[in-house]
Amino acid sequence: MMFRNLIAIIDDGINNAVFDAGKIIYNIEITESLKVIPNTNNGFFNHATNCAVIIDKYAQEAIFASIKILNENAKGMSAQLIKALEWCMENQVRLINLSLGTIDYRDCDPIKDIVNKAYNRGFIIVAACNNRDIITYPASLENVIGVKSYKSNTLKGCEYTYHENPVDGIDIIAPGTDPSYDEHGFYPANSYAAPRVTALVYNMLSQKPEMSFTEVKKELWKKAKNTTPDIKAHLNISRKIDWVENGLFISIGTGNSLFSKIKLPAFIKNRVFFKAKSLSNYILQSVDEKITATIGNKETIVVFIEPDFLLTEEDEKTLATSILKWNKNFVYLNDRSNLKALAIPGFTNKVWLPFYQKYDINQDTPSKKKNEVPIILINDFTESKHINKLAELVGLIKKDGYYAVALSEFSISVLFGFEYLSHYEYSRKELDIPQYLKNIIRVLDPDLLIIVANGKMPVIDYKGILKKDLKPDITFNLVQSQDIVSDKKLLNKKAINIFTDIPNNATSLDANNTKTFSINDMKKIYQYIIKTFESNK
Repeated sequence: MMFRNLIAIIDDGINNAVFDAGKIIYNIEITESLKVIPNTNNGFFNHATNCAVIIDKYAQEAIFASIKILNENAKGMSAQLIKALEWCMENQVRLINLSLGTIDYRDCDPIKDIVNKAYNRGFIIVAACNNRDIITYPASLENVIGVKSYKSNTLKGCEYTYHENPVDGIDIIAPGTDPSYDEHGFYPANSYAAPRVTALVYNMLSQKPEMSFTEVKKELWKKAKNTTPDIKAHLNISRKIDWVENGLFISIGTGNSLFSKIKLPAFIKNRVFFKAKSLSNYILQSVDEKITATIGNKETIVVFIEPDFLLTEEDEKTLATSILKWNKNFVYLNDRSNLKALAIPGFTNKVWLPFYQKYDINQDTPSKKKNEVPIILINDFTESKHINKLAELVGLIKKDGYYAVALSEFSISVLFGFEYLSHYEYSRKELDIPQYLKNIIRVLDPDLLIIVANGKMPVIDYKGILKKDLKPDITFNLVQSQDIVSDKKLLNKKAINIFTDIPNNATSLDANNTKTFSINDMKKIYQYIIKTFESNK
């Protein structure tokens, strides 16, 4: 999509009187009933006008589309935001400034859907983080350039720093105030950091109108205050997979697992399982043929290496190369990977890799306050074969209005919205688990934290790590039979066995006479959790 010198400001409406005639070519309002009407009600130096003034200072040729969705109390609905983004797409307003957002987890999915739609059509959204510096939608989404303000005066004008894979998803830190506008009520805020970055993006697109979202981010990286030519960027390697919409799921294993029965998320449109003892040319050819037959407009190829299928480092490189040649978004799920890096020259799409999860903790300062968020630790001895059911448990908690955040060592869990705990980074001593958990608690602001650990092949020492205010309130063992645990010392004797110790938990048997869960079982586990917390008050 080509670029016009037009920027949409979705906010509380720009005041026409502040700018010369012709500076604002659209001035509309999205009402609470989602009607699009002319906007005639603006404050003098209100929020949207302040944002426009900042952009105008650094990108003087820009003209504006003012879209009002906030009322006089600076409140609006996510449906109004979605309607405003739809309007921008319909009217080809490619660059969008959002100095607003929502911190309600229930708004995430619908906003994510419209953001991904805009991204796929070539639109670029610059959005501000909430002023509490906690996760914000859409700013924290991968397909948005997220911005927050610097808390000191070391950055001036349009200077900024760029951060890879921060916990809050916010890429850029920029100044949030400007002394020359203090008389208009400016104060340090994330809202006023975003317009600076929007102005920078505008100037880039003015010079190179054909630039893509990815190319813009690379250019922002190059010009950041904290980067130098010798620092290698990995901007297409994602921490989250909120960009996956239309996936092909390829599973490779020996055929002895239950993974073929796992119900996958709706964004997986096709799935195929390959049974083999080792990687061979036949398997590679079969994978190629399946991709050829089903890929169509699929945007993501998800490759899952089952726990019983072991690959050498060379095997993994061969498999990854055969997938990357399709130049589609790529998610690689392998909990026993031997890779430390993956060369992807010329690859322009997004990638998720379990062994490359670099957490930028420098801009995510953990809270010094004592943690008061309840923590549940689940030692999973089934190698994630019930991960979809654990996702149902998280869903039940959220349905009751409690924001549950789940973290897992199993890479397949990212398909179900879990945060990934990289045992690779931990083994390389590049991940401080207590600090990371406190970052998660501060930034995601959950009501409950659930950690799913690999009980069968433990790498992370949770017993030694989770102490004091991070000590789990409830510990579960997810184990069907103690016979499958070769080292009985791994079993936490004080933990509750989900299969056997929860009263009235009628786990059912599948066709192979193996214990499994129904949604009713998940409800009983949830009720058990609630009763335990209530009795501990």
